[in-house]
Amino acid sequence: MTTLPNVTFNGPHGIVFDQNGAMYVVETGKYIITKITRGGAVSVLAGNPNVGGFNDGTGPNAKFFAPEGIAIDKGGNLYVGDLGNHRIRKIAPDGTVSTIAGGNDSGYKNGSGSIARFTAPSGIAIDASGSIYVADVGNYRIRKIKN
Repeated sequence: MTTLPNVTFNGPHGIVFDQNGAMYVVETGKYIITKITRGGAVSVLAGNPNVGGFNDGTGPNAKFFAPEGIAIDKGGNLYVGDLGNHRIRKIAPDGTVSTIAGGNDSGYKNGSGSIARFTAPSGIAIDASGSIYVADVGNYRIRKIKN
């Protein structure tokens, strides 16, 4: 077993690779998504280090609160289960973060976009057709978001 040289994380919870071999790590303890290129360059793709909260935006203007799971689609978009905000967030390749499902409150409700309610969404996966599956921990369910 080996570890990545010169890289330490605060609460790494999810890892995914893009088509170019870059690694994306969800750091729950820092409220960020870290990118590590094949060449070893480390940067913050989205989120403001050590500043939790909620805000859609680009790079450090976006805020997460306990992000956990991560998945990537064929277009290079990342999807994150933002456990503390009870939302599913999308990160475009340029680092722009938007909310695709979930709202201000936790709960259980099916519906599109901000109508849907989750309680502590965590794990996330994408199937071959682009549908997103979410482990809705607080509701003891696996939920499907049609793409």
